[in-house]
Parts: sequence; C-alpha cells; structure tokens
Amino acid sequence: MFQLKLNARGRWVKTIIHKFQGSDGIETIATPVFDKAGNLYGTTFEGGSGECNVCGTAFELTPTASGPWQETVLHDFGSGPGDGGTPEEGMILNKSGKLFGTTVLGGDDDAGAVYEITP
Repeated sequence: MFQLKLNARGRWVKTIIHKFQGSDGIETIATPVFDKAGNLYGTTFEGGSGECNVCGTAFELTPTASGPWQETVLHDFGSGPGDGGTPEEGMILNKSGKLFGTTVLGGDDDAGAVYEITP
C-alpha cells in the first residue's frame, strides 16, 4: 500500500505505508476506506493464514508517528464452513464502525457471501 502527498513544489511524492507478506494478504485490488480517526480498512484478494491461505484477508492500517503504518488483520477469509473467500470489491463503513462487503467465493454453495465485521 502506498500514499501520495503533494510536496511544497507541487509534485506528488509516493510513500510505502505497508508491504504485505502473504500471510497477511496478497493483491489489494479493492478500494480501501478511511474511518474518522484516519485508520484505513481494506481487503486482499488472496493470501492469509487461515484454513484457506489463498482466500484473502480484511485488514486495518493505523498511522504511526513515522514509518510504515501498523497493520491488524481483522479476518482471514475462508477460515470456516460457510465463510466467504476472495473479496474483490471494497468495504462499506457505517456510523457504528461496522464494515460490510462481499466475496466472490465461499458461502454455503461456494457462490460468494456478504460479510459484516464488527469492532
């Protein structure tokens, strides 16, 4: 994941804020979402460390004073019967801090699932 900031000369500067390692996810193809505190929430299409280590993850990145952001894996998709896998689209964050989204695979008939992640 990277961040773009405009510098004093009007040029964009890219900064890497997190490098995924595989066990925390691979391929961030969906658009992430910010909460009011500046934390970033997103999904990875593959990777993870659950029972299905290629089904993706849901994550939170929290800004730090300097350097890479702090990552928390919120969910390993495919980690149980009926669980969704391989989320393609971004999540929606409601006023209560709950995250909602969909997956391409998984669910009861392997036709995808709608999920909710509660703080």
